[in-house]
Amino acid sequence: MRNLNDIDWTNMPKLNKSKDIKELKKFDVDLGFGQQWEEMYLDIAEKSRNDPMYMEIKTERGLTKNPKSWQNTGNFAVEFEGKGKPSGIATTESVIWRQQFVSNGKFVGAIDIATEVLKAYVENTPNLRVVSGGDDKAFRMYLVPAPPVFLEIAKWI
Repeated sequence: MRNLNDIDWTNMPKLNKSKDIKELKKFDVDLGFGQQWEEMYLDIAEKSRNDPMYMEIKTERGLTKNPKSWQNTGNFAVEFEGKGKPSGIATTESVIWRQQFVSNGKFVGAIDIATEVLKAYVENTPNLRVVSGGDDKAFRMYLVPAPPVFLEIAKWI
């Protein structure tokens, strides 16, 4: 599996941790910090455009009237097995796992997670709920807590 080691993290600016208010107001330091991370995001987007396997994109769609939808359960599904064989997070070679959230046909938001971090999370989080779903309930998936802000935003849609 590929990983985030191809990104040069050594040149990332450090967050201004000074306790001096005059130092903390240095816009240029904060601007540089933000711009560096924006460049990293654009680099990921460009790599994803050129290499479809760089980013795995999953969309969690739901209707508020469905009691099993992410807005009502507070979870999104991460598939790891399909029809008795490893699939999804267990087999992806992507560097980034993008989880998009849609409510009643409207985009709510998305999170980009380093695939290796999400794999470590689902493999090492005790008591993470596992459910079966899909056609003939032939797919197994972890239920991962959805970002609380998306749950709140979905209430407005």
